[in-house]
Amino acid sequence: MGEIREFATINGILGMERGVLYKWTPPSGMMDANSACQVMRDIGRTWLEPEWQRHRDEWREAHPGRPFPDGPEWEGTRFETCNLEIRETLGFTKDQWGDWESNGCPWVINKSTYAGTLPKRVARILKKNGYKFTAQEIAEFGERARRFVDEGTPVYLDRTTSIDWGDGDFGDEGSCYWGTNSGARDALMADGGGAFRVWIEGEGYHYHRIWHHGFKGVGRVWYVVRNNRLVLWNAYGRNQLLWWARALATAMGLDYKKVDLTNNGDTGGLVYINCGGYVVGKDANSARDSLDLEGETRGHGGDYDYYCNACDTGLDGDDVYWVQGDAFCENCAQDADRCEHCEEMFWNDSLNQTEDGHTLCNRCYRNHTTKCDNCRCVYYDEEMSEVVDEQGYTSDVCSGCFESATHCDKHGIDYTGEECPNCKEEEDEAADQSTE
Repeated sequence: MGEIREFATINGILGMERGVLYKWTPPSGMMDANSACQVMRDIGRTWLEPEWQRHRDEWREAHPGRPFPDGPEWEGTRFETCNLEIRETLGFTKDQWGDWESNGCPWVINKSTYAGTLPKRVARILKKNGYKFTAQEIAEFGERARRFVDEGTPVYLDRTTSIDWGDGDFGDEGSCYWGTNSGARDALMADGGGAFRVWIEGEGYHYHRIWHHGFKGVGRVWYVVRNNRLVLWNAYGRNQLLWWARALATAMGLDYKKVDLTNNGDTGGLVYINCGGYVVGKDANSARDSLDLEGETRGHGGDYDYYCNACDTGLDGDDVYWVQGDAFCENCAQDADRCEHCEEMFWNDSLNQTEDGHTLCNRCYRNHTTKCDNCRCVYYDEEMSEVVDEQGYTSDVCSGCFESATHCDKHGIDYTGEECPNCKEEEDEAADQSTE
């Protein structure tokens, strides 16, 4: 195991030495930002959403045929007030763009408009705003919420410029930086950037290697340095982006600020950016509200028309594989195929196979397939045929089931059974007339 130092001893924006773990012990009785979000969703499912739905139903009964005015009807009501007060007691605040963020929530607040334990605070807010609940519901909510409270268990942070771990090793499973945008990791390291990571004690499995024996990774955030300030984005795992900004700024004695972050004017290019970023540094509050990384990963200024969205290879127009709107080289597009109906390319997990072997994207699969009324399998519409049964009802059947149908030249229909239903109807009418 490498050296362990106290997190509060960091000096400067890159003061965390590589290969060293920095120990940080969160205040006892706190839940982190991700936990606060989960508790907020729990409160919403249990009380807020059902009450709002009852209100909507009552409004619709009183105003039949009129659409429900979500915006104006919500603003200024007890429902909005309750929602805001619940968010406040969970530690949520709005940033300059109006987005809600939380830096964590204490289980007990001693002095506040709503003091006491979290369940008691929630109960008082619900009662004040006219929500109905039982003591049992509050007790059960408290048991669920208590599981998220940290009792002062230390975590360990480090900084690395080697992004050599596997998908999911630091709570980042499914990140596009290990998928369609895997080339962004090399671009980030080439730009002098890397990641801050968070660990907890315990044996963790890693796809490539274990960096600190006896510890397992549970979160990370990307960083680069611009104008002598840290730029942070895309926090995954245990802690949200705001937590990283506040924690690093506090340990370094610096300021932090949220910014509208892009890379060469784009958030969806090779260096994919989720929901903005933060700058940490001296006088960070004076930084502009918008920041562009200007990384060498978009708008290369080279001799190529396009660049692969995954590996950054330069491509001429004829060499581009357009997959769901983005440019890729042939090698990086191997896990994509073409929809046979719209003829656009999609990743394999967005494609479907019909029973007769046609490859269709999700949209075309919904709009251009039919389930055979006989065998109940799904087929491409062009492979379906219409047949009429003995009672005269029309059915859609696949080509295989259609082989048992018979064509009536007289009426121009295909039918199942022993006789054309139209011919049989004519024969029955003729028989009735002959007996009159």
